[in-house]
Amino acid sequence: MPVLISGVLKDGTGTPVQNCTIQLKACRTSTTVVVNTVASENPDDAGRYSMDVEQGQYTVMLLVEGYPPSHAGVITVYDDSKPGTLNDFLGAMTEDDVRPEALRRFEAMVEEVARQASEASRNATAAGQASEQAQTSAGQAAESATAAVNAAGAAEASATQAASSAASAESSAGTATTKAGEASASAASADTARTAAAASSSASEASTHAAASDTSASLAAQSRAAAGELATRAEEAAKRAEDIADVISLEDASLTKKGIVKLSSATDSDSEALAATPKAVKTVMGEVRTKAPLDSPAFTGTPTTPTPPGDAKGLQTTNAEFVRKLIAALVGSVLEPLDTLQELADALGNDPNFATTVLNKLAGKQPLDETLTALSGKSVDGLIEYVGLRETISRAADALQKSQNGGDIPDKDLFVRRIGAARAFDGAVIIGCDDNPWTTAEFIVWLESQGAFNHPYWMCRGSWSYAYNKIITDTGCGNICLAGAVIEVMGVRGAMTIRVTTSHSVSGW
Repeated sequence: MPVLISGVLKDGTGTPVQNCTIQLKACRTSTTVVVNTVASENPDDAGRYSMDVEQGQYTVMLLVEGYPPSHAGVITVYDDSKPGTLNDFLGAMTEDDVRPEALRRFEAMVEEVARQASEASRNATAAGQASEQAQTSAGQAAESATAAVNAAGAAEASATQAASSAASAESSAGTATTKAGEASASAASADTARTAAAASSSASEASTHAAASDTSASLAAQSRAAAGELATRAEEAAKRAEDIADVISLEDASLTKKGIVKLSSATDSDSEALAATPKAVKTVMGEVRTKAPLDSPAFTGTPTTPTPPGDAKGLQTTNAEFVRKLIAALVGSVLEPLDTLQELADALGNDPNFATTVLNKLAGKQPLDETLTALSGKSVDGLIEYVGLRETISRAADALQKSQNGGDIPDKDLFVRRIGAARAFDGAVIIGCDDNPWTTAEFIVWLESQGAFNHPYWMCRGSWSYAYNKIITDTGCGNICLAGAVIEVMGVRGAMTIRVTTSHSVSGW
């Protein structure tokens, strides 16, 4: 469910920040948000902003036109987060805040110890390999020395044999010339030299292998020394880490105190000092997916529910047992010959539309009354004639409607004369249509054309346009301008009184 983040974006002086865009970029994928998607919010001129933010972790950027983007920080929105301002979420404690500096140093030392131990292990392996190479070289040197000794023995035997041969030749051929003796001696010397050279070569090779063996042994000794030194440094680093841990006395983290956060895969724990592992979250989500939602749940399998009492009238959930109980009560409340559906169907003629059938049959029936029987089948005109309303309806058709308030009277002037009422105009009247002079006789003719003598009392008022109203000039008491004048006629043609009331003095006319 989205969490409302709203407030006023202000700078260090408390002034609302204008023309600024708040940008939220997802740091990782959540159940509703894909990583790297961007959402934006533009505060109004007063710096007010309001955002419904989905659960997840976001990088907050402030974008102002003409300036480089500003990184405000990282916020984390949880399903149970309370609504608040952007400042509240940026200032909330994060996982990095929970881990103190000493703990981070301790972790760095542990990593260094692990690295040194790994390096010592590699050096020990190299020392073992160098030792094996030294042993191999020593064996090869021993074999070369043995070969050299054998070659020296063979050379000595060859020399002895050569001497014996020379003595035998001297005794057997005393007459041999000196050249033959020298040749024999030279041959013996050559053989002896070749045997000695072979022995010298074998000795040189043995010396070379011995030197290689010494070098390999020296390298092995150096590797062992380096491995021992690294092991000693690893032990010292581990000891320092233990000392630091003892000094800072690390404790478990809580909602109000920093410390070590422990992980737990329990799904029924109410601890506020343990952090849930992905395994625990997966287990809980698996259980949630097997539950039906509170809003319009769709059940599968064989769900059970308590059986409501027989007189239940509320919104309880019913089950099969409750329905069977009501059906049994309904069957038990009727007569025995009709206590099954088959017996009811037989009694109704097995007609699925029994009610409609009965109503149709009743519609064709007439009550047992002479008047109603006489009216049966008559048209509207026949009914009017039967009840004697023809004349009444005819008069009603020509009658005035009360709701018209006299608006539907055909000749209103004649109607006023007939009832002996006064006649008065509701607006101004143009008298004569111009401002030319009039005689009294001409004025009387105009009044007669207006029906002024047909009423006990008649009255009108001239319009205020002087160009469209006559002037009476033969009264002997000055000119009478009829513009704006009120004219009253009382009586009939043979006995009448005419009164003209002007709006100004007649002396100027």
